[in-house]
Amino acid sequence: MKIKFICHKLVVGHGGIETVLVEVANYLSRFFDVSIVLVNMPHDKQWLSKFSKDVTVVLPKYQNKLYLIFYLLRLTLTTDKNDKMVVLGVNLVKAISLLKHVLLKKFTIFSWVHFSLVNQDMFDPHNLVWADYHLAISSAIKQQMISLGIPEKKIFLVLNPISRRPLISSLMSESSTKHLHLLYVGRTLFKGHKNLKELFDNVASLGKMVTLDIFGSSSKDELAQCMNYTKRLGIAKQVTWHGWTENPMDQLTNWPFALVMTSVFEGLPMAMLEAMSRGIPVITTRFEGYDSVLKEEINGFSYTSGDIQGFRNAITKLQQHSLPPQQVSESIAEYNYFKRLKTVLERY
Repeated sequence: MKIKFICHKLVVGHGGIETVLVEVANYLSRFFDVSIVLVNMPHDKQWLSKFSKDVTVVLPKYQNKLYLIFYLLRLTLTTDKNDKMVVLGVNLVKAISLLKHVLLKKFTIFSWVHFSLVNQDMFDPHNLVWADYHLAISSAIKQQMISLGIPEKKIFLVLNPISRRPLISSLMSESSTKHLHLLYVGRTLFKGHKNLKELFDNVASLGKMVTLDIFGSSSKDELAQCMNYTKRLGIAKQVTWHGWTENPMDQLTNWPFALVMTSVFEGLPMAMLEAMSRGIPVITTRFEGYDSVLKEEINGFSYTSGDIQGFRNAITKLQQHSLPPQQVSESIAEYNYFKRLKTVLERY
């Protein structure tokens, strides 16, 4: 059986989606003929070297709409009835499904979406109904699919893979209740999806005894907007900008008190899971589906987006509860999923 992963244009070379894709493709290549098909040339090609030699990587020669149609047409024509297409882009699901029907092909299309279907303007979620089956990375996304009219029997909750990491000996100390070292990992977007403006407002509300490490990249304009805002708030000296860094949590010299997230929406938040795998608790906004990962008083605390006092209360609760790293790490044991994913792809 051949499995082809069709990647949307936001797969650019670094980030949570790419990390998951490498782990999944390398695992499945031990059993199947696996291909990674990109519809655009990634900014960072270095990540492609992380795929196993048994994984075939297909890149487009040109970057225009006419060529993309030909590219997808050829891809569809060369896919046999027993093959599986796992499509990461919602709009691509509809395009490939239309080509499949026009060309009278019989292969199976799985959607594998890594973004929330609501509170976003990147795609029309109704295009998902064109897929034969769906791999849901969180219970929230599964419910969103059901609300679109997709039968539950066609949706498989597979979550995402999380590698277990070495734990730290202790997160809390007497000094950590006085000085707070916070961590953010993700794209540096001032508003919208990641909503870093709120994060900076929250940090400013805590006073001078807090530092924030930011790992992530974005456009120069976005980064400049974020940096200028920290200057306006008077917290610029408390924020360290690391840019995009591979395995950022392995680069920390001082262990953080907590990972902080101010997202408006997420699919399955990989930064949250990566932190928890190391025993780092999380303080997050209550975006839809956050509670599929975060368990109050076990691996972190949540607050309502825009509620600065709610954020401060979450910090206080974490200081008081001192969540054990082992407990935080064990709380995400259910995300070990490779066998479950393999079974779904074989059976349907």
